[in-house]
Amino acid sequence: MNKQLPFPFIGTIRPDRFWWTNINTNSLRKNRIRTLQPTKAPGDFVLISCSKSKLNERATARELYTGTLFKKAVAWAERHSYEWFIISALHGLVTPNQTIAPYNYSLKQRRGSRERESWAYLAISAHLTNHVAKGSHAFLIMPELYCRYIQHELDRQSIRYTNPLQHLAIGEQMRWLDSN
Repeated sequence: MNKQLPFPFIGTIRPDRFWWTNINTNSLRKNRIRTLQPTKAPGDFVLISCSKSKLNERATARELYTGTLFKKAVAWAERHSYEWFIISALHGLVTPNQTIAPYNYSLKQRRGSRERESWAYLAISAHLTNHVAKGSHAFLIMPELYCRYIQHELDRQSIRYTNPLQHLAIGEQMRWLDSN
């Protein structure tokens, strides 16, 4: 007499492996949007996109990404003593000393603008706001596709930004990072 009770949550669990990206951002924005910490002083910081080239094993983000443009962007940020963060297509905002495993995922793989908006919301409004203050200034060192979604969230959080590499070819970007 081994009678099984039906599973009470059947049909409510999402089988999608990227379930966390399908967020209703409208309800999040109304109810849970974080505001920037007023106790932190505004400052300059750098947002650097992840790179396709990575180590083959788990490492800190600073070491995991091995792309030349990424390395030059980090060197530029550190040469100017700016705090810097990584914008990852998979993880959102990543701190340099955060340990993560290698992955093969780009923002182009996110299904449409709604999913990309959710990604940017989580990266900026839900995570970056723990590290920087309203009125800060961000240098964006990332491709246009990343900028398009990140800029909107930076605007919402009253963070100014510039993209010093905008409209430059990859070689020109590397030369700019080396010479400035």
